[in-house]
Amino acid sequence: GGFVDRLLAGTLEASIEIIKTSYRQRLDNFADYTLPKQLAFRQVDDTSRLPDYPYRDDALLLWQATETYVKDYLSLYYTSDADVNEDTELQAWVRKLMSPEGGSIKKLVSDGKLDTLAKLIEVVTQIIFIAGPQHAAVNYSQYDYLAFCANIPLAGYQSPPKASEEVDMDYILRLLPPQAQATYQLEIMHTLTAFQFNRFGYPSRNDFPDQRTYPILAVFQAKLKAIENEIDRRNSTRITPYIFLKPSRIPNSINI
Repeated sequence: GGFVDRLLAGTLEASIEIIKTSYRQRLDNFADYTLPKQLAFRQVDDTSRLPDYPYRDDALLLWQATETYVKDYLSLYYTSDADVNEDTELQAWVRKLMSPEGGSIKKLVSDGKLDTLAKLIEVVTQIIFIAGPQHAAVNYSQYDYLAFCANIPLAGYQSPPKASEEVDMDYILRLLPPQAQATYQLEIMHTLTAFQFNRFGYPSRNDFPDQRTYPILAVFQAKLKAIENEIDRRNSTRITPYIFLKPSRIPNSINI
């Protein structure tokens, strides 16, 4: 009886199955879902072939800044690969994540072993990026694209036209959601995108009692400000400004 049941074409059970299938795929191939690997896999990483792709261009700025922050932060505590291997709590966490009785992430890293600092940096960067910038790009763009129901209706209310069938405005109106459904779609899009409780890169200092981390965080925040300025500069020449990866509009983690 919730918005999934009311708005999407499939039943709640069908929607859950789609989520479970996607979830299993990501658990089986977690290491392949870093931003650079996904852009290459989707063949959208080549700027000469696809020069105008704001998500890619802005996301890469955030990925690189986050990766540098994670590297500098973790290097305070892990000065070598041996430190990573000898951290019993870290290795227990990895085993739990990869265990069928735990997280069941079969491919947390490409070869199944988190035995180097470089691998740890990549895993932590990916976790932060997914919960912060990636979710912001997906979540906060929903209102702009889905609030006008005719742009992306969440279900069709008419059978697809046959080859011989004329598609006129009357047919299109019968295909689109009724007014009550369109209103509900607008409502849920507003609810999902209306809240941002904090700002990416600006955690509570109470969460970081080690004062050695403060200069590292300050450098990260300075980079985020520079990225914001660069995105503003890019948006001044884009046909449509892309605002969803401006650091000031990204929360530290998932806000809904």
